[in-house]
Amino acid sequence: MSRPFRVTKHPIGFVNGRLALLDGSDEGLPLTDKGEPIVELSPGWICTSAYGISDIVMLIECENSTDREQWWLDPSGNVIARAAEHLPAGLAQQIGAAAQPALAELWNAVFTGRFRQAGPLRPNTTRLGPPLVRRRLAGLAERLEEPVRLVDLRKGDSATDDLDLSAADEALVVRVAELASESFARFQSRVVASGAYQIVCPLSGVPVTSNKSILLNNFQFLIQFASAAAEIYFIILSAHEMRPVGAYFPGRNLLVVRSRVFAEPTIVGELREHIAQMFDELFDYLGRQTDNAPLVDIVREYHFAHALYNEYAGIFRTIKSGVADNIARLVVIKYPGSELYGPLDEIFPEFAGRIVRLGPDFAEIVRKCYCNNWFAIRLTDYFVPDALAGRIASRLSLLCEDNPTLRQVSAARESGSQVIVLGLRVENRTWVRLAEGYADLVRSLAACNGTFVVLIDGHNLLGIGADEFTGIEFGIVEVLKEAAAECENVTVISMVGMAVDLNLALIGQADFFVAPWGAGNAKYKWVWNKPGIVFSNRWNLANKRDLRIWDHPAVRELAIPCDFLGPQFVTDRPDVGEHENRPYGNPAQSSNFDLDDRELLRLFHAYIENRAPTAERRFPVRIRLGSPRQELSEKLTLITAWLDENCGEHGWAMTPASLWPLIDDISIYVAALPVATAFLTQWRVGRLVEATEDP
Repeated sequence: MSRPFRVTKHPIGFVNGRLALLDGSDEGLPLTDKGEPIVELSPGWICTSAYGISDIVMLIECENSTDREQWWLDPSGNVIARAAEHLPAGLAQQIGAAAQPALAELWNAVFTGRFRQAGPLRPNTTRLGPPLVRRRLAGLAERLEEPVRLVDLRKGDSATDDLDLSAADEALVVRVAELASESFARFQSRVVASGAYQIVCPLSGVPVTSNKSILLNNFQFLIQFASAAAEIYFIILSAHEMRPVGAYFPGRNLLVVRSRVFAEPTIVGELREHIAQMFDELFDYLGRQTDNAPLVDIVREYHFAHALYNEYAGIFRTIKSGVADNIARLVVIKYPGSELYGPLDEIFPEFAGRIVRLGPDFAEIVRKCYCNNWFAIRLTDYFVPDALAGRIASRLSLLCEDNPTLRQVSAARESGSQVIVLGLRVENRTWVRLAEGYADLVRSLAACNGTFVVLIDGHNLLGIGADEFTGIEFGIVEVLKEAAAECENVTVISMVGMAVDLNLALIGQADFFVAPWGAGNAKYKWVWNKPGIVFSNRWNLANKRDLRIWDHPAVRELAIPCDFLGPQFVTDRPDVGEHENRPYGNPAQSSNFDLDDRELLRLFHAYIENRAPTAERRFPVRIRLGSPRQELSEKLTLITAWLDENCGEHGWAMTPASLWPLIDDISIYVAALPVATAFLTQWRVGRLVEATEDP
């Protein structure tokens, strides 16, 4: 008869300068790494606990002030791996197989709704160890489960071609597709208005309601439902808009999704890990029948753009809809750098007294939600109203009005100086000669009439890993100050590392900006709606779907258009620097680049002289391309090469004509009608929209 699976806790500490399990003996059981005694830990790290997993392995939990790590050791105390994913395949399978029966009890209690039955016995979690150990064991056991049957709704009619689905499951997929087509705004409005999520059950066809949300992470929530026949299933909420994107039916091992923001099959494993970690709290939460669970909004963003564009905009829309009183709490996850634009109760006084700040340990936030029986969602939007930007701008101006730097810049502007922001970007998608190029812009001001204040904008010190980048940016600032020293009429002020409030208040004094495409544009465009010049790598300028996100009126109300440096003036340099390794999308979007200094200088001085030229003024003949995106993207590189050859590198322009629904709705501007005719004959895409006189 096999022994039952069990996890046992052991004390751990240093004995005679060596890390050891404290087993009661004088020396304890010394722990080794590659056969060598462990005599010290990295600064700030401690070993908190040690767990024996049956007779198979030991697990050591380590942590510092911001992170956790686990060591896997063999029974003799030698380190095998520093993470579960690095365990030898055979050993990982052995651990998972041993833990699987005990874990299955927990999973099945949730997947079958056992907690709903009269007087059920709660599955025993003690033999699986504490929550974090259970989660790691669940990750190993989940690998042994039967692969989930995945239906990707993005494939359309071919979504189920490679699956053997019954007629009932085929119909189920159709009904889930209908659920997943609901807009995020309508979904959120219905939930906030009623305090619950009501749908037509895809299994039974009758209305069902739920106010139970499972928080997998701060980007993915599941809402649990039960059919009339008591079959449990989960509606999946995900993405920045946090809307329904699909459903998971554990009894059918069927996952139906329409989303590209996560690796779809992994959500099932993460759910199983979450159940293992949070089982005790989750069992009580799901079994507690409450008609009026408090509705809470989880505010997660610490990103300049997404915080305003998604989170704050969603809260503002709820206020304007007149249903803000239905939200019991705004739960703010206190990551370093959260509430970037200021305390939420100052921006949204309508929620004064209803804001709870928790974290940054997301697991503790989840426990609080479950223990308080909160129904958690995320309020989001994709639109920045002018009134929302005005709330932030007003708060910043009042808060910083006594700051000496702000008074200096304000006084300079009132005396006639032009204030210019130069934005930095040094992580990726970077102008490889940024310091040199900006220094040339600064020096060129010496020949201009008037005086100038140049604000250098980079990372704010938020404690979220920006120190590496601010070091580079401080170096660029020194180069620009040296350039300004050659000019009697130029003052350079660094905003690198500056507090967000003052940083944004200073940007409010600017006449215009010059900056790479990136999240910093949220400061210039979404908060202050400043005119400016934007540049990026050639691939993004020609292909990026959301290129005009910063200055399009569908995104920012009353947006002032920017001037984009055209792709013909940019050369991508993927050979220079290290670039972000994205899990999706074309890696070319992160490529560094070089650009034509002369064209940037020309645009820069046009702004100084208040005659910023648009593509329409420079090139009077317009061709509008409206081909499907997949067809157009394959031709754009060839098209731009043809334009270079037939118009000259600087003799044409390309701008997105609109943002939604397709960025491939592109306009090309050329100087003469014969060139446009030749283009249409050559490429057979697009149409001639208009030919106007050059002003």
